[in-house]
Amino acid sequence: GVLVLRNETQREIMVFLFSNQWPNQELKNSKTNDNSTSFSVSIPLKIKSLNIARVDNTHSNAPQAWRDDGRPMYLTQEQISKYEKISEIEWKQIETSALNQVIVVPLNGIACLKIAY
Repeated sequence: GVLVLRNETQREIMVFLFSNQWPNQELKNSKTNDNSTSFSVSIPLKIKSLNIARVDNTHSNAPQAWRDDGRPMYLTQEQISKYEKISEIEWKQIETSALNQVIVVPLNGIACLKIAY
């Protein structure tokens, strides 16, 4: 999906990349040899910045941390704080010198590109 945002000082395009698998569907990525999807992203305009945020097995995944902790039924305040911190979306800047980027999204993951121009 794509979302275009604009205000008086900045214009942004947000591109959402999804990798999901339906039951009984075989999905193999020939480049990474796993159940991920590679997206080739070409950016044909001059941009100010390119950032990425992810939600997948290893990024912003509080449910997995809860399962790793033994699925506690009643959470302590410390656990709540831990899961809230893990849930935060982290934006990381990507080098903008190249017009083409390959973004690998793990199975059932989401990546969001924020392009400021």
